[in-house]
Amino acid sequence: MNIFKFFRKSSFIIFSSMLIFIVSCTQYDLNSSNQSFDYSSHISFISNKSIINSLISTKYSKSISTKEISQDILNKVNIELGTNIAYSDLALDLADFKRDEILSISLELGWVNQRDIDLNNIFLNDLQTHNFDYALDNFENAVLNLELTKDEFEKLNFFANLVKSINYQYPDLFDLQNSQQARGFWACAGATLALAAATAGLSSCLTVVACAGAFLLHVVAMTNFADKCIPKK
Repeated sequence: MNIFKFFRKSSFIIFSSMLIFIVSCTQYDLNSSNQSFDYSSHISFISNKSIINSLISTKYSKSISTKEISQDILNKVNIELGTNIAYSDLALDLADFKRDEILSISLELGWVNQRDIDLNNIFLNDLQTHNFDYALDNFENAVLNLELTKDEFEKLNFFANLVKSINYQYPDLFDLQNSQQARGFWACAGATLALAAATAGLSSCLTVVACAGAFLLHVVAMTNFADKCIPKK
């Protein structure tokens, strides 16, 4: 089963609009000699809910493909943020692949390396055995113990802001311990983490506020899991 079979296109828009402002009002200012995680982008997302809410009204026909929806959302974000971000067709299609396929494609194309995959696997395992806060703390500690260039660290900081904001909006997605649909949640959570890593690796301009916002939007637009993976209350 591919990731998109978990998803409904109505929630696709909620997720896409969710991250327009995750980094649009802030900028990463990281010191490569004294690295620390910066979550100002996540804070920006929280403080701009009213703008996000204005973007969730778009309705898409069921006949429209994942790639077409992703491209349409990206076009709107480019207009909103004054950017000119473009993706390959394969990048736009990533939501139609399973977790392992997303990571394999990303590794082959150089969007991630084996270290990124190892960190991603540990994060997912920590979600299964503990909880999101534990997984994020463990991820931070592991990253800070690595010898990374400024660019390498910024991409991992970008990934952390992305998953933190997704967890804020839809905490049930990463709550694998309490889920009554643990196997389905595992697939959704795992694919989400893979997409986040791939998108961080795709970007070459994460220190540019608007550019980072557009890249973040893309992965969240594809992470359209709310109706299918999160049980109704």
